Amino acid sequence: MSGYRIPVGCAGTYHVRMRFAETTIAHAGGRVFGVSAEGTQKVRKLDVFAASGGLNRALTRSFDVTVKDRVLNLTFNRIVEDPMVSAIVVTRDKAWRAEGVEVVHSLDEAIRLAKARGRCMAGADEICIIGGGEIYAQALPLADRLHVTHVLAAVDGDAHFPPIDPDLWRIGRSQDVPAGEKDSHATRYSVYERRRDVH
Repeated sequence: MSGYRIPVGCAGTYHVRMRFAETTIAHAGGRVFGVSAEGTQKVRKLDVFAASGGLNRALTRSFDVTVKDRVLNLTFNRIVEDPMVSAIVVTRDKAWRAEGVEVVHSLDEAIRLAKARGRCMAGADEICIIGGGEIYAQALPLADRLHVTHVLAAVDGDAHFPPIDPDLWRIGRSQDVPAGEKDSHATRYSVYERRRDVH
C-alpha cells in the first residue's frame, strides 16, 4: 500500500480519523510506518501492535489537514513491513455509517469490495476477515489461513469462533503471549494453514 487519493468536493480544512489494527505480526517492531497528508507527516513511526497493546486491537489516529485542490492525498511511509489501514464493516443495519468506513451488507459484497480495492494497492495479496462470530462462520470454508488468538482461560460469552477441525487445518506456527498490563489472561497466537491433502 502506498496511499490514497480521496476526492473531498472542495478545498478546505478536514479532520481525518484513521483506524488501525495489527492482525498478523505478533510482536512489537514487526510493522512500523508513517502517514503523511498533503505532503506533511502526520503520524510518525507508528507501531500498531505496540501502541494498541497486542494483536487485533483497534487503534485510532486523528489529525486536521488543509486540502487546496479538492483531492486529499494520504501517503503511507514504509519503515518495517508494509503499512495496513483498511476496514470494511458488514452490518445488517442499512442506516449504519461511520467516518472513514466503507459499509456493505453481506460477506460476498465485502469480498468483492476488498478485491476491487486491492487491485489499486501495491502489495495487497490477501483479504483479512476480523469478525464477528457469524461472519467468521460464513468465511471459514473460504479461508486458506487462520490467525487465531486463543485466550488461555475459561471465560463466559455468547459469541465464539467456529470450531477448527484438525482434519482440515494444521498449525503452522504458535506462540504463547504472557498477559500484559492491559490483559486479564495470557493468550496463544496460532497460525493455521488449510491442509492441501484433504479433498
